Amino acid sequence: KKFCNARLALLESDQVGAQEGELTENQQWFLEVHPNKPGCYYMSNGKYPKNRLAAHSTYGLVSYNGNRYSDQLWEFRPGSDGFYYITSCKYDDDRRIALARTEEEPSMQGSLFGVRDRTKLVHRKASLQKTSSGS
Repeated sequence: KKFCNARLALLESDQVGAQEGELTENQQWFLEVHPNKPGCYYMSNGKYPKNRLAAHSTYGLVSYNGNRYSDQLWEFRPGSDGFYYITSCKYDDDRRIALARTEEEPSMQGSLFGVRDRTKLVHRKASLQKTSSGS
């Protein structure tokens, strides 16, 4: 498969995309457990730690560094062979993070409906943090 090794990345402090090649800090994500929504996590970036992924209703998959909102919550549904589907906790219309495979280069497609793109989670650090936010 083309771009089968692409990783979710924060390319700039506000631009979400995908990259192949050497593992870099902007491709590392940390999960923060939501205190009141079991199984839902905020995903913050290793290089830009104040930025969290969000499933914006208009702009699709975005990076946001302000207050915490429910569109920044994600769940990880087990697939097969150790892969997961990353799905929005806010929307019940099956919005998932999926890496698009184009002829030019990998890119990120947000607000996808029914897309079945699996993600392999690779454990880097034992660092699950609880948030004190109630949103």
